[in-house]
Amino acid sequence: MDYNKERHERISRSLGITVPEKERVTIDKIESWSGTVIYTAVVLTIVALFHFFFAIIRVDGPSMNNTLHDGQITLLARRSSVKRSDIVVLKERLTDGGETKNIIKRVIGMPGDRVTASDGKLYINNEELAEPYLSEENIKDFKRVNWDIRVPEDHYFVLGDNRDVSKDSRAVGSFEKSAVVGVKIW
Repeated sequence: MDYNKERHERISRSLGITVPEKERVTIDKIESWSGTVIYTAVVLTIVALFHFFFAIIRVDGPSMNNTLHDGQITLLARRSSVKRSDIVVLKERLTDGGETKNIIKRVIGMPGDRVTASDGKLYINNEELAEPYLSEENIKDFKRVNWDIRVPEDHYFVLGDNRDVSKDSRAVGSFEKSAVVGVKIW
């Protein structure tokens, strides 16, 4: 028996009382507690890193039908380079200098590109862009318009895959590179 425990019992008996022995902090308890602290720190670090490099978003609206659907959840890489045909989330400014909202679109024009629409086909720098992700039912009105633009440096020209309903660069202009929140990876 431990000396302190024996001493505690002897004093309690001599006084005729029962005093519960206080639990002492031992190395085992400190090791157990430190394990919890380390585990918590690791989990918080993983969550912080995930938040720094990735984002989870919910698609809002039909502008990306048939590729993405309203309410669908998708994963973004925040620190990723953007390529033509990538699906990106951008911050769209609702009013000049005011609030922003996230929108999800497909990158069509890169900085400096000439983007031309003619009879439902897109041309990038006078070469037709293959768009296998488009659905005929979502480009009926798009086939009736023709336009030609030059993408400014440090900007992207984006379109929704559901061209007939999408509010995109045709309506709000090109987006600065800094407006990109992330690139869809799943």
